[in-house]
Amino acid sequence: MVAPATNSCGSTTTLYASALLQTEEVLLQTATIIASSNSSSVPVRIILDGGSQLLVTPAASRARRDELDEAIEILAIVVPEICSTAFQYVRSTELDILGLKLADTSYLNETEFEIGMLIGADIYWSIVKDDFNRITDNLVAIDTIFGWTLQGPISTQGTSVTSRNLNVGVIEDNSLESLVDRIERLWVVDDITSNHHKLQVDDIIEKHIRKNGTRYEASLLWRNDECTIDNNRGGALKGLRRSLVKLSEDPDKLRQYDEIIREMISSGVAEICDETEKTNERTYFMPHRPVYREERETTKTRIVFNASARSGGNPSLNDLLWSGPNLLPDILKLILNFRLGKHGITADIERAFLQIELAQKDRKVHQSFYVDDLIVSVDDFEDAVKLFNETREIFSRASMNIRKWKSNNEKLRQIFDTNESNNISKHKVLGLIWFMEIDTLAVDLEKLCQQISFDVVTKRTILQTLASVYDPLGMLSPFVIKMKLIFQEAWKQSLTWDEILPASMLHEWKKSVSEIHLLRALTISRYVFDSPHQVEKQLHIFADASPKAYGSVAYIRSRNLDENICISFLYAKSRLAPIRDKRITLPKMELCADLEAARMRCYLVEKLRVKFDSIYLWTDSKITLYWIRSSKFQKDVFVYNRVQEIQQLTANDNWNHCPGSINPADLLTRGVSAQTLLSSDQDFETPMTAVDFCLLTIPQSTTQSDCAVPDNPIQIERFSQYRRLLRVTAYVLRYVDLLRKRFSKKK
Repeated sequence: MVAPATNSCGSTTTLYASALLQTEEVLLQTATIIASSNSSSVPVRIILDGGSQLLVTPAASRARRDELDEAIEILAIVVPEICSTAFQYVRSTELDILGLKLADTSYLNETEFEIGMLIGADIYWSIVKDDFNRITDNLVAIDTIFGWTLQGPISTQGTSVTSRNLNVGVIEDNSLESLVDRIERLWVVDDITSNHHKLQVDDIIEKHIRKNGTRYEASLLWRNDECTIDNNRGGALKGLRRSLVKLSEDPDKLRQYDEIIREMISSGVAEICDETEKTNERTYFMPHRPVYREERETTKTRIVFNASARSGGNPSLNDLLWSGPNLLPDILKLILNFRLGKHGITADIERAFLQIELAQKDRKVHQSFYVDDLIVSVDDFEDAVKLFNETREIFSRASMNIRKWKSNNEKLRQIFDTNESNNISKHKVLGLIWFMEIDTLAVDLEKLCQQISFDVVTKRTILQTLASVYDPLGMLSPFVIKMKLIFQEAWKQSLTWDEILPASMLHEWKKSVSEIHLLRALTISRYVFDSPHQVEKQLHIFADASPKAYGSVAYIRSRNLDENICISFLYAKSRLAPIRDKRITLPKMELCADLEAARMRCYLVEKLRVKFDSIYLWTDSKITLYWIRSSKFQKDVFVYNRVQEIQQLTANDNWNHCPGSINPADLLTRGVSAQTLLSSDQDFETPMTAVDFCLLTIPQSTTQSDCAVPDNPIQIERFSQYRRLLRVTAYVLRYVDLLRKRFSKKK
């Protein structure tokens, strides 16, 4: 009995129930074949299911029978497991009298093979032949290219009806709903909600973490101390077999993996479990597999454990544990603060999570930890040396080796030198490329440039490309927003995931993607100041919006003891405009951009270890500027909610107007080509002209004396480039001329 239903959220829920007499077994169409992939071949038991749309297998392969001269090429969806081996291997009078050559001989010799492949309707009828033989009223033999398959109930020998088994289950599929929700977050306007709940970690640290000799020891956070857990031995063995089959294709990788496991045992990180030992302790066999990172300087091969693995419908280890609070530092916060000190320093803890011992009572189960990177910057050389020595001493007390020290300072590199390839000028820092010699940062686009394909462009490949761009600082936002707009247009046209893009969209996409390699040349200075000694630090955030997108970008403007001005790009963020929402007018879009700027201001003030002398927020919309500065009640709920939050997060005097023609956030709202972004004329990374000109336009007071024009409004000595001086002068003259025209009209 099957009863499907769809809930209000769009996920599909299926309730199924089955009742089987113990004297009958329902046979499904199965066959034993040889599946080959590259150079290896393994026996696989397959199931033919005409009710499935696609072919599913734990590994992509080719299928054949030993007796067949030809192989069937297949393309399958790879999943960890198709189903449990739920078929009983029975003897039957019907099978004894058959003279048919069965495709699945396990019915006769009771050899157990797990189901390794599901043949769906996409190739079902290329395998099934026309002939069939009705053995009983309900049991049918169907001929296939692999031999005869059986389908229907079959009676077993020597049994009687004693009981009835009832199996009931609920299958809920939220995967599609979750995917759609995540994609639509690209353009859905945020709700005005707040969550001030904080997880308390003191109790967890006190109860579950302690110093044990020279190491720290942690116990697992069980949801229920009395809970029991299935040992998952069968699932772990299946995973091990799959890994060994794949590793056998490359003997070097198999040897490396074997050496890693043996080294873990010899160093005391892991211990051999005695399965013959009788114990009441909870036991869990955790599947593991190798992950290869050829670009890494050390540890190119590492082990990944899967604590979410389950078998037979039993809960996994992760299901029975509290996830605990997120103690990992904010990556964006780390990167931003990494840019505040003159001397950048990075290091790595050798196999960090393996240095934490598990409590004796939890030794038979396991969960991984991952906090192993040190990213910091300091201004003074002596402080950097002190940090190096103290950090090594502290971690040595916990039996941890901190290694791979890197810095942009040559003298520090000589002190750090421990024969660990310290002469490398390029280094990865939290996903970004750090060119230490010139002290700049860049987005890593090497893999993306290698993977880009122009042969087939669909909504799926566009999303894959967008997901491959890791740009936490938003350096590439003016370019990436163009690609997001193309994806949004494909979404609006309701294209299927694998449908080829229309010609016009295809042309725009190929044009954009063909420029990605140029962005490898785009770098920003890691150090946002020009010297450690600053007499003034200003934070400037620009906001802008268009009918297509909105965003904000932040800069630091500093002045040192020599009166030199330095303006550095800090952070940018952009979002797509909502789809088919006529309520969102352009002024409301501008208000959304201003809200993003206000939130960005609070984030930067809270997370950065620097105190700003003044903060400026800029918008080119006079309508939203009036809303923000006004104390009048706004009847429009959309406007009221956002204005309220902006006024709570910022002060009215933080907000100022800037001309749209020089607003650097404008690039975030319309998108630009890679060549344009690289052009110095746009000044997205260092908008010296925009910031300095906007500062000149801020009204200081309403009194006549303060409004008087100074004798020298432009201080020439503040400019180091003649071209920039001319541009600022031109903007000032244009602004003065505009004021004169307005004054004459009023007169």
